Amino acid sequence: SDIVYFVALTVIFSTLSYFGLRQDRESRSSARYKSLRLGMILIIVVSVLGSLIGTAIGGRVDLTDGRLYSLSGATLKIVQGVPDMVTIKLYSSRQLPTETEGMLRDIKDKVLDYQAAGRGRVKAIFKSPRDDAKGQQEIQEAGVQLVQFNVIRQDETQIKKGFLGLTVEYQDKRETIPFVSQIDNLEYQLSRMIMKLTAEKREKVAFLEGHSQPSMPSIGSNSGAQDTYDMWKAGLREQYEVIDLTIEKKKGIPGDISTVIIAGPTTDAVAYELKALEEHLGRGGSILALIDGVTVNQQMMSAEVNNNNFVEFVAGYGFNVKPHMLFDMRSNQMISAGGAGNYFSLPYPFWMKVGPASDDAIVRDIRAVTIPWAQPVTGKKSKPLLSTSNFAGVQTKDLNIMPDPEMSVDERDLDERVDAASRNLKGGGRMVVVGDSDFLKNRFVSAPDSGNIVFGQNAVDWLARDSSLTEIRSKTKQSRALVFPSERVRDLVRYLNLIGVPLMVAIVGGARLSRRRKLMRKVFGT
Repeated sequence: SDIVYFVALTVIFSTLSYFGLRQDRESRSSARYKSLRLGMILIIVVSVLGSLIGTAIGGRVDLTDGRLYSLSGATLKIVQGVPDMVTIKLYSSRQLPTETEGMLRDIKDKVLDYQAAGRGRVKAIFKSPRDDAKGQQEIQEAGVQLVQFNVIRQDETQIKKGFLGLTVEYQDKRETIPFVSQIDNLEYQLSRMIMKLTAEKREKVAFLEGHSQPSMPSIGSNSGAQDTYDMWKAGLREQYEVIDLTIEKKKGIPGDISTVIIAGPTTDAVAYELKALEEHLGRGGSILALIDGVTVNQQMMSAEVNNNNFVEFVAGYGFNVKPHMLFDMRSNQMISAGGAGNYFSLPYPFWMKVGPASDDAIVRDIRAVTIPWAQPVTGKKSKPLLSTSNFAGVQTKDLNIMPDPEMSVDERDLDERVDAASRNLKGGGRMVVVGDSDFLKNRFVSAPDSGNIVFGQNAVDWLARDSSLTEIRSKTKQSRALVFPSERVRDLVRYLNLIGVPLMVAIVGGARLSRRRKLMRKVFGT
């Protein structure tokens, strides 16, 4: 419909421009002028009618990378496989701010896409309850949130209340998005809720307890809340049954647990625990091991080797996590340093921005993952998942992680390094090993455009053999970092953009002006 609208608009203005150029050449009383004017009127009328009719035309041409505005194949499979009717209800205020109207239209389009893909199994309902007691009661019962909008009109800001939420209902169950604040991950949210409502049984994911150090408060924080896995666990609970696991000597690991997560162990496992983990893998279970070869004291900004036998355990399955500290001189995060009100930003090579090392489903379409204080993961039989840029180095001794704007390294020692890998094991088991346990904690997964939580959930999906949402989850918009081979190339690109483009326009304009002046001075013969 948008294409028809813009084509009609282009035809109308082109026709008016053509008529404006021709009317001065024709006599107002001539037959040619009358025919020209009649033709113009007919073309405009047909264009306006075509534009009005075009509003009823469906379909979409999605040219975005990754087809962000089209339903993925995984979503089609989910909605076409539901056993009974699923109802999606969209609740919106009758008078939303102008800034929100565009998002409302995109939300309606997405919900209608689900209805079309469901082939009778998904029903879309759009509701705009009145702003009265009855309407307020309806949205409260649905779980939709009443929020405040800032409306800017005629140089003044007004605060208005309204709502924009939706529910997904299946039989006598309901899931709600109280307020739709963005549409980037709306497909993932809707598909996840449909799966949760219609699934008969959910896989169990267990976090191994008893071997991790207490949470160390982050620098400048008043609590350890930023150094927990709460946000990651909350995301997993939407799809899995997440429990804590303490391995007992005689019971081992229950058979209904599909995936065990070992997150940042700092103490040794006893023999019966290692045996239970081996038996779990042997019967087709999976393990996600977040192994720190080095532990970091964030308050003292110091690092030391982390001695525990989980490193040897994963090495027995072909994953070598060395007690070395990775850093990346080109692809890294900026941090704030200083004090007493004098803060400044500087690049911190030990907080690396890594990218996919293969086309594996776990990392496909992930742009960047921030991994702090990581160790390299090597292994001939393992499949690389995440790797640094080509400008990464390794500290093998005298570990120094203090921010240093003058940090110097030998460029001959820089190369691409792998810090996460996966492997299918004999007997049907699966394992993913990452040389860091901090990157899935709250402080890193909550960062804007972070691909950390996407990687964490995709890894669990692959391990639990439930990749239904992996393709959809990775469709969220993410920033793309530009990595230059050197500062000289970076500065060259910057100045070409600032000076080069205007200079080219000036050169072309000067050449054309010079040519016109030569033609003006030229004397033509009779």
